[in-house]
Amino acid sequence: RGGQVLADPGAVATLGRAYAMTGALAPSIALFAGALDEARAAEATLEELRFSVLLANALIDAGDFGAAERALASVLRVVGASDPVASARVLWSQSRLHSMREEPQLASRYARRALDILERTENDAYVGMAYHLLAHAEIESGNGEEAMELLERGRALFGRDLGPRVDAKFSIEEARALMSLGRHRDAARAATRALELI
Repeated sequence: RGGQVLADPGAVATLGRAYAMTGALAPSIALFAGALDEARAAEATLEELRFSVLLANALIDAGDFGAAERALASVLRVVGASDPVASARVLWSQSRLHSMREEPQLASRYARRALDILERTENDAYVGMAYHLLAHAEIESGNGEEAMELLERGRALFGRDLGPRVDAKFSIEEARALMSLGRHRDAARAATRALELI
């Protein structure tokens, strides 16, 4: 670190995400926390926002919900109406936090707010993933049919750009939604497809 983070914040974000994806959450959290400290010290607002959200998501994955909530609360003062995607990212992380805390109604509320913002940005990939997040919250609330509709809408937004990783994420949620509806054979097919994609 030592003042080097802001020279290439994209590389730092990529490295931290790579740590998290391989299960190395402690190095990911340490990297994002250091980057956030540096961004604050430099009064680099955009990077403060970026690393607050990344840190919060890593903390959610590590099960440290209290620290994740504090990271998100601190960034709310940074987010402004001028950057709708940034606002949606914070709401998205709030939704994830409440989902992990098994608070599906709150998770759904934040996911819907993120979706409302993203639908105005004309970025289909962001909107598609917002539908995926909302579907997850609806499954947790016991609304399997609504979750299936949301997943279908989300998939459609990706079109030909739906890569195997995102496709697998949608298939996993489809399997969960189908299980909640008692459609076990269809759920098994969706789960098998997710495994093949992974």
